[in-house]
Amino acid sequence: MQGLLNLVKQQGTDHLKNLLLFVHYASTLKNEILLAQQSTQDTQTAPLDLPDGIERFLAAVCNMALQDVIDCWGVVRNLVWDMKILDDQAVSRSFLQHGIDTGLPSPRNLFPPSHMCKNPNCSRSIKGHKLQTVKQRMGVLYTLEGPMPIYSTFLTCQDCDTSFHLDYSVKGDIRFYYDTISDVLQIGDHQFAERSLINSWRISMNLAWVSAANCAATYLHTHDVKEGSHIPKSWPFQPKLNGKNVYDGFVLLALLEDHQRRSSALSVPHGGDQSARFKVAMQERNNRIRLYGQDELRHHCEKCVRVYDGDDGKPLTVSAVVMDGVTVGRPTCGIPRCVIPLASNRHRFCPDHTSQNQLCAIVSCKQPTLQGKRTCKDPVHQSIERVHTQRQEAQFQMKEQLKRARMAHPKSGEVQDIPIGEVMEKEIGEIEETYEIVGDRVFGRTRTHNEQILVAPCGMIIAQETFYFSEAIPSAVEMIKRTYRGGFMPNHIIFDNNCTVAKHVKYDPDFANVGLAVDVFHFENKHAVTDEFCRKNCDPKKFPELRGKDGKAWFFNTSIAEQTNVWLGGFHSICREMSVDKYEFFLDEMIMMRNKRTKEKLEKDGKEPKMWV
Repeated sequence: MQGLLNLVKQQGTDHLKNLLLFVHYASTLKNEILLAQQSTQDTQTAPLDLPDGIERFLAAVCNMALQDVIDCWGVVRNLVWDMKILDDQAVSRSFLQHGIDTGLPSPRNLFPPSHMCKNPNCSRSIKGHKLQTVKQRMGVLYTLEGPMPIYSTFLTCQDCDTSFHLDYSVKGDIRFYYDTISDVLQIGDHQFAERSLINSWRISMNLAWVSAANCAATYLHTHDVKEGSHIPKSWPFQPKLNGKNVYDGFVLLALLEDHQRRSSALSVPHGGDQSARFKVAMQERNNRIRLYGQDELRHHCEKCVRVYDGDDGKPLTVSAVVMDGVTVGRPTCGIPRCVIPLASNRHRFCPDHTSQNQLCAIVSCKQPTLQGKRTCKDPVHQSIERVHTQRQEAQFQMKEQLKRARMAHPKSGEVQDIPIGEVMEKEIGEIEETYEIVGDRVFGRTRTHNEQILVAPCGMIIAQETFYFSEAIPSAVEMIKRTYRGGFMPNHIIFDNNCTVAKHVKYDPDFANVGLAVDVFHFENKHAVTDEFCRKNCDPKKFPELRGKDGKAWFFNTSIAEQTNVWLGGFHSICREMSVDKYEFFLDEMIMMRNKRTKEKLEKDGKEPKMWV
């Protein structure tokens, strides 16, 4: 060994570095080397020569001349052949076996991206001195290969009093996330997760409607996580991944990507609970999207904008969007038209209407409730409550709840051109079922009525809005006008209730040049042939520009909203107990992810997706 060290001192380390690279890469290619040998080659003995292709590869990756590769193989081939390849799991096992007592529990201990202060105005940074104040915390890192114990190290600059962590720095009471998103993110006080793993969770949510709790359960079962199986029992933090960890990771990654797209930096309070820490940042993004719309608001492509020859032979352009509603639902205040968030999802009324809890649950009655009851002293009202309570406790009521919660998920979250009749047969979650109101009584919580969406015929979701108490025509009209207040109103808006919309906007100048056809399926199967106004104004056949080439079929997929709502409705069971902030944030993120996938498909198919300018 001393002789080798002396040689390194004399010759320098460059040759040693090349030699180490050679041994490393060659040892991973033993199977490929054997494939090129004669049948008489002993598999336990290193061949005398390397195949030409492998020689050229080793020369390139080791920065060596071809003759040097040949010479190296002649010297170290037996070493290479006897060497065992250590994969990541083998390395991790070695750290677990020998490193726990020495502060090296895994090869993935976490550090800030630099050992230098990154504050350009700091005196320590100017001097070029590295950070010396070190603190470490035990934790668990969740990776795609399984959980592992780690130490998380953070460094503090004594000159500017800034501490630098894995994915953020702290100054005062504020946490500033780095501009470059870390490959590992902190999702709890002692819990960390690979960015790629967090991304796999949200893809499962987006494509397969997997809840955060089920993402966690799937991870633990996939890696067969039991106490002491991946992390020694002596380690104070065991891999107990839960839905809260998953959702916190989901929110953090979504916020970081949102700020990265806008060339800004995420800053949040450093103290407090992990979930509450991001509440204001979530609200800011929610409000921005409500005000300015989704990123694809001004989308157009060859599937949703048609260029055709007019009667005079001149090219004409026509665009269309489709509107529809679907039940997803979250708890909301029981007072009609009240949009104030609940203080708790278990409450029936918002903070401004808590006095309603003391009034009889029969809507027309304003008498105070009896103690422990939701109705007044009126015997009839009490009997109604008894029936309600019995139904809640009965087995058939449980079946009814399961029926309401059931979601028929399509096989894929991708946009597909399928007949609307097939969608209607699978359609579930009727809008009327969203209410906990029965007739003239309100015993349970009220839920939002439906999510209204505007979808381009290509499948791009243009806008989404929560309707609180009904799919009211004035609300639908106002949603359209808000969405397109910046211009770019489409030439056609297709909606299954357009015959009522057309009457409502008859004298509205914003709709003066907008066609309001009913989609083909609803027009032919759901609208009365005796409705003369509908037949005259909303028959899709009255608009030849909607027809395909030579009048065959239809150019635009007018059933796209129904198809999209099958996907969107799949989040019903995931979202039903979310707060308003989480609900809006989650659905916005799901829509953005789907839109990104849709855009990639349109680009692949040559449909040239662009933005109106």
